[in-house]
Amino acid sequence: MDLDPTLLVVGGLAVLLAGFLRGLTGFGFALVAVPIVSTLVEPQIVVPMILIHSVVTSVPLLIHARHDMQPLRIWPLMVGAIIGAPFGSYLLIALDADTLRLLIGLVASGFALLLLVGFSRPVGRERLAFLPVGFLSGLLNGSSSLAGPPVILFFANQRIPPMVFRANILLLFFSTNIATIFAFIAGGIFTTDSFILAAAFSPSLFIGTYLGARYSRRVDTRIFRGIALAVVMGSGLIAIVDGSGLL
Repeated sequence: MDLDPTLLVVGGLAVLLAGFLRGLTGFGFALVAVPIVSTLVEPQIVVPMILIHSVVTSVPLLIHARHDMQPLRIWPLMVGAIIGAPFGSYLLIALDADTLRLLIGLVASGFALLLLVGFSRPVGRERLAFLPVGFLSGLLNGSSSLAGPPVILFFANQRIPPMVFRANILLLFFSTNIATIFAFIAGGIFTTDSFILAAAFSPSLFIGTYLGARYSRRVDTRIFRGIALAVVMGSGLIAIVDGSGLL
């Protein structure tokens, strides 16, 4: 795999920002990194790379957030995501690179737009909604690593306290990623290039995640959330343009 300077610089900065956002809020890593890096490398290589990064950084973040987790509350969400992951991995194999870029861009920018305009529709019967929301999250995780949008939007609507929000998101994504790993192994999706790319961006990943976790209780997350969503929107639009063949 050719690790040219543009890929290393642009991809490294994207992973650094993505890691910081994930360490700070518990989500956003794939939403920032995937749309940007996939304009430089095929999504079929980028998505497994993001999965590797997500699993590697999950353990310390889970330990840090363990006291705020609510596994008994979100287990139906986890079940739905685990069921959806293999279907998503099939889409990753079946769809071509440009179609995947377009999908990634639409999901990322659409999600950012909904949160930026303050979309909110709290669900009264939470548990009934968990299974389909979880399934959609798992489907997106397997196909694009973008497990976050349906779950984050759902949690935001339910007015879950920030630290509990962060802890539950981390627990959900960890379980979803483990299921996705098995689906990727079964589908032969992991390649040498994915591991090379993961290793190349590891310094950015660890620095960003460490800084985000360190300041998760100190930084005004509302300000950073606005900046991050603007970045997600921009990167999503770039992926849409690229996937449409306009770049």
